[in-house]
Amino acid sequence: MGGETRQRYEYFHNYRLGDAEQDPNGYLTSRYLLHADFHLRDWFRLFTQFSYTDVYGRAQGPRYPDRDRLAFQQLFVDLRHRAGNTRLSLQVGRREYFFGKNRWMAYREGPNTRQSFDGMNFRIQSNFQADFFFLVPVDIGPGNFDNSTLWDQKIIGFHVEGLQWIPRHELSFYGLYFQPAPMSLENHSYKKYALGLREKVSLSRFEADAELMLQLAEPGYTLTSAVMLGADLRIRPFSAYQELMLGLDVLYTSGYKGYKSMTYQSLYPTHIKLRNTDLFGKHNLSFVESYIWWFPGGKNKLALEMMYYLRSSTSDNVYSIPGAVLYPAYLFPGAYLGAQYSILFTRYWSPFIFTELQYSRFQASEGLLSTGASHMDLFALVLTIRF
Repeated sequence: MGGETRQRYEYFHNYRLGDAEQDPNGYLTSRYLLHADFHLRDWFRLFTQFSYTDVYGRAQGPRYPDRDRLAFQQLFVDLRHRAGNTRLSLQVGRREYFFGKNRWMAYREGPNTRQSFDGMNFRIQSNFQADFFFLVPVDIGPGNFDNSTLWDQKIIGFHVEGLQWIPRHELSFYGLYFQPAPMSLENHSYKKYALGLREKVSLSRFEADAELMLQLAEPGYTLTSAVMLGADLRIRPFSAYQELMLGLDVLYTSGYKGYKSMTYQSLYPTHIKLRNTDLFGKHNLSFVESYIWWFPGGKNKLALEMMYYLRSSTSDNVYSIPGAVLYPAYLFPGAYLGAQYSILFTRYWSPFIFTELQYSRFQASEGLLSTGASHMDLFALVLTIRF
């Protein structure tokens, strides 16, 4: 048995660039998780996890992921069988999922309520790992045990990772069939398909993680396409000073360019998190982020992050994270949205307790300022306890 509690205080100045009701004193979001993990020999596992999330003192009321009172966050059965060096497992029920670097699917640690899925997953583990899954996202319900399964957003696919094709290189590939979420830009009644390839390189002082996803759809009689391209590069510049790391993370997603193209659909990515200012939604995920991480003393982490937001297409609206149009395309024709500068300090008091202090400044572009937008500041303090 075990659990976790996360208490996060947040204060925004000029929330959503001043285009929303402001909260004068900040607010507290609370998350509680409690789980029980039962194993019978090496062939049977039953895992259950309860969650309780809520927000206190927020003048505008709860955002969509802020409140989900008593709920089954996870409840699944795992049946296992070993045949030589190969391990087979079948997981059925509700659970959290993430793949690769979480660019297109994750349980979303940032928001107060994490994402879970109903469905099944068949896994093969040998010198690689292959997953074949049928998943349906679980919607958030503000009351007790009132979560619903979103059957109109099914995800069917496979994911193979851990292929060591040459030393220090790891290859992954995947394929998906899915239905877009209702907040999708284009008509969401049709289906989409995706193929992806990811390459990870790990050297003594250098790491690279690159990924390419191609999406296809057929609205009517025309085949349309969208693309996601991401690369995260990290280097430890000094061999005798391993506490310092420099990084550059780039993510490009195609935007709406007319009837023969479409906006990239990012499913449930990890980038939807409050660190990214709780501002731009899944259609505005093109960005360039440079960062510096310093780990002094082993129990501390100091991070400096500079993120530059870009709009993939000037024909696309600017969306907020919940999916509403923040700025119509005709009102703001520019591609550069602005830059976010963040400083974060994390202290690990023990393996089970850590705190994080964050300050972020979102500097809106001249184009956004001309529409009446304002610069935005975020202050956050987080306490996490695991047991």
